[in-house]
Amino acid sequence: MIAKLIDCLFTTKKTELASSVFTWRGYYSNISNQSSVNVLWTTMIKGYSCYGSFKESLVFYVEIKRRGVFPNIFNIPFAVKSCAVVKALSESQQIHSDIVKLGFVSNVFVQTALLDMYVKCGRMEIAEKNVVSWSVIVDGYCRHGMLDLAQKMFHEMPNRNVVTWNVMVDGLTRYRVDTQGQGSGKPEEAIKLFHEMLEANLKLDAVTMLTVISAVSQLESLHLCAWIENCVTERGFRFDLRILNAIIIMYVQCESIEKAFEIFEKMPNKPFPCFL
Repeated sequence: MIAKLIDCLFTTKKTELASSVFTWRGYYSNISNQSSVNVLWTTMIKGYSCYGSFKESLVFYVEIKRRGVFPNIFNIPFAVKSCAVVKALSESQQIHSDIVKLGFVSNVFVQTALLDMYVKCGRMEIAEKNVVSWSVIVDGYCRHGMLDLAQKMFHEMPNRNVVTWNVMVDGLTRYRVDTQGQGSGKPEEAIKLFHEMLEANLKLDAVTMLTVISAVSQLESLHLCAWIENCVTERGFRFDLRILNAIIIMYVQCESIEKAFEIFEKMPNKPFPCFL
């Protein structure tokens, strides 16, 4: 209840009153439950960070460690965010060390905060070396249905490779939209991103083609089917059996059995799964 009250006071920008409530209930009292103590400190670190008092947020982070309360995945991202805003690189590196020691390196929200911090602190060389981490974060957001965050991260990346593009196209293709977890992805946006890949003259791979074929299949447009089939030929994937198999399935889903059979007949080697 106290944590909710403090959070409410921060929301209404009554930071001094929030601090007073914390001092009364959390700072000097002997709360036996370590989890409850951590929640109170996290509320303060988050509150100061979210409402503009970034230095105070960092002061509380330092204090939480001094008092033997372990930082966690809920308060670390806000401390890192505060470092990014005030460009406190030294403090950021100390928090990065804490993250490694506490085993939070693989947490998607912690990774996001760290990469954003290094970019804002002008340490692009560190951020750029972590293109794999950026890709993992984008993929993690997509898998958890947080597509807006995935797209934001994707567009903010200082460096992108074909793997990252593939992750984003795949995320758009497979994204689920309703509360029951049913429905389709966002194939139009996936195809739009694929167009950007073509315009950027990126070297596409088989994963790219398989992903965009899946997006086209969802739209059930014979015009798009013909277009992607032409792309497959132009990009040198005409004899890739995995891709030809995906195109056959695409035409079947678009109820063009004749076209699917035509491609099947022209296949140089017909693997068992491809038989219609």
